[in-house]
Amino acid sequence: MALLHPNKEEFENLLKEKELLVVDFFATWSGPCKMLSPIIEQLSEKYDEGVRVAKIDVDENEELAVKYEIQAVPTIIFFKEGTEIGRVTGIVSLSNLQELVEKHK
Repeated sequence: MALLHPNKEEFENLLKEKELLVVDFFATWSGPCKMLSPIIEQLSEKYDEGVRVAKIDVDENEELAVKYEIQAVPTIIFFKEGTEIGRVTGIVSLSNLQELVEKHK
């Protein structure tokens, strides 16, 4: 499934879906975020249904960054039906992300 780049309104709609939502809160200027970006892209390609993967730029979406208390980037948050069910900060391998997706799915 394609990697999503939702605006605030689209993000709020994604939260209402029943599928697991994996969100990478990132900043374009962050080295670790740049390193994680291809991993997030690969993760989005691995799941056809049941999982949505999105990226939120914290500088363009400060309100969301504040709401979800993003203290460092990259931060990946797992949501199920609008509720945060997991969070990882920093660079994570694709295999570790897949394990977390399977655990939360």
